[in-house]
Amino acid sequence: MGLNPGAQTPVLPVTVITTVFNEGPPVLDMLDSVMTGNAIPQEIVVADGGSTDGTVRLLEEYATAHPQVRVLTETGGRSAGRNAAISAATQDNIVCIDGGCLAEPDWLEKLAAPLLDGNDWVAGFYRAEGDTALSTAIGLTMVYVEEEVQFPMFLPSARSMAFQRRVWAQVGGFPEDMQFAEDTAFAESIRMAGHEMVFVPDAVVIWLPPQSLASQSKTAFAWGRGDGLIGMRSVAYRKLFSRFLVLSALLLASIAFPLLLIPTVLGAGAYLYRNSRRKYRHMQSWQKWVWIPMATLNGLASSLAGYISGYVGRRWGRIRVPLPAGAADDQLGPVLQTAAEGSDTPPPIGGLGMGAQIESLSPPQLDTGIDRGSEGLGV
Repeated sequence: MGLNPGAQTPVLPVTVITTVFNEGPPVLDMLDSVMTGNAIPQEIVVADGGSTDGTVRLLEEYATAHPQVRVLTETGGRSAGRNAAISAATQDNIVCIDGGCLAEPDWLEKLAAPLLDGNDWVAGFYRAEGDTALSTAIGLTMVYVEEEVQFPMFLPSARSMAFQRRVWAQVGGFPEDMQFAEDTAFAESIRMAGHEMVFVPDAVVIWLPPQSLASQSKTAFAWGRGDGLIGMRSVAYRKLFSRFLVLSALLLASIAFPLLLIPTVLGAGAYLYRNSRRKYRHMQSWQKWVWIPMATLNGLASSLAGYISGYVGRRWGRIRVPLPAGAADDQLGPVLQTAAEGSDTPPPIGGLGMGAQIESLSPPQLDTGIDRGSEGLGV
């Protein structure tokens, strides 16, 4: 470990990698958050997937001022970009962060410490921080809070993860034939290869969640469609579908029997509270009692609609999505099947990875939205 001559900041022998696409000026905030931390990396390799909005120019200007930063262009989708960045890295200790995230000052120092002590694979954590009460509530329903993390179901996503390059090579890198949940598949491949994960919950990156229910719906629909196209979390979605079917039937019946509306609303409220009960302590505003249930319902309904769309496209349409090698249809491994099965602590609606890019990304860079990590559906 060296020292930055100017500020005497420790320089860690790690390469931080990230992928971006049409990120715009916020990409500089992400890079600044890494470069101004308590410790900084030996280098940062940024893989751009073919941005057309001036992101590459911003990155190249930043790299001119910061020699530690290297920019790769036209790298393709997320997996291809990550693999290209890792291949180009000068360090064997690899740390991942995604666009749309901000590293806390001690993030790199804490995440890299187990790696530098000889561990193969390290999982950090993340926190959603919105600009408004609604945005914060949306973010809380879209990612885990720490109390919801359960092992062995929890897997890190590429937003906050570190590993030895030899581990990446052993499992064949990030799967470039998967457009959806590729970082989850990568993490599960590491676990199935016999590597033990070190979890560092206070190695935190911050994510700026969608600002409106409409944006959340778009993102959740995209995640659900991705799940439907590859047959992921099928059992969880079937349970969710049955619950919405029962709710719809009860609401229709209440037209003829108005008194039925009261227990129906109370039951639906209890279900939504069960799905999100551990999130309320992470939001201070009284508005949490309004926005968290609404965001939970909005996300679940949008995810289910997306799943049905993807399922129909996979079963009866012409859309076929490659699965990881050795995976059977509707079974991507013990973690990918569904993290929510049999659990009294259902995971949230989904995960995150490229954060603020959801509005601007298009195939193939981000066909169904944001990286999900191991987050699943609360059912």
